[in-house]
Amino acid sequence: LKEYEPEGIALFPNPADKLLNIKSAGASTISIYDASGKLIASKPFRDAAQMETYLLPNGLYLAEISSEKGIVRRKLIIKHD
Repeated sequence: LKEYEPEGIALFPNPADKLLNIKSAGASTISIYDASGKLIASKPFRDAAQMETYLLPNGLYLAEISSEKGIVRRKLIIKHD
């Protein structure tokens, strides 16, 4: 799959504390990778989803949303109060 920059992809809040909200048109999969590139979590969804982030340590992560259109990668910060 190729990397692309679509409209309608949203990850919020960023920085995330307890929950990450994901929006994307159609069937997609969200994957979260830590700074070393290790897959931490992955979840298929359609249009919108939530992922629990309260168990993840504070730090910088990579969120990857893949669909039939391609792959979108975004930096994700986890920061607990």
